[in-house]
Amino acid sequence: MVSSVASSCLVYRNSSERTEEGVCYLSLITNAYSHMIVGWALGPTLETLYPLEALRMALSTIDNETAAMLIHHSDRGCQDITRHLAMDFSEVHHETFGCLA
Repeated sequence: MVSSVASSCLVYRNSSERTEEGVCYLSLITNAYSHMIVGWALGPTLETLYPLEALRMALSTIDNETAAMLIHHSDRGCQDITRHLAMDFSEVHHETFGCLA
């Protein structure tokens, strides 16, 4: 577990890659300070399921103190996913968190 202010900013990124079987989408959650990938998921669509899977993985790397200061940034402009992320976070850490940007 990592506990520090530096670990409290997570950035979501998504990329796609064409393969012989079709397009696959990679959801990455990166620690903004260390640039380490702390969560990832690979899926056949851009459904919310895959970013949430990556977020769950990332949340497992931080403690509740850090989680209380969490800032999550996504370059995707979807309000619906923000609502899902907030609900998912509350389930994992049993509290509300600072900010979704």
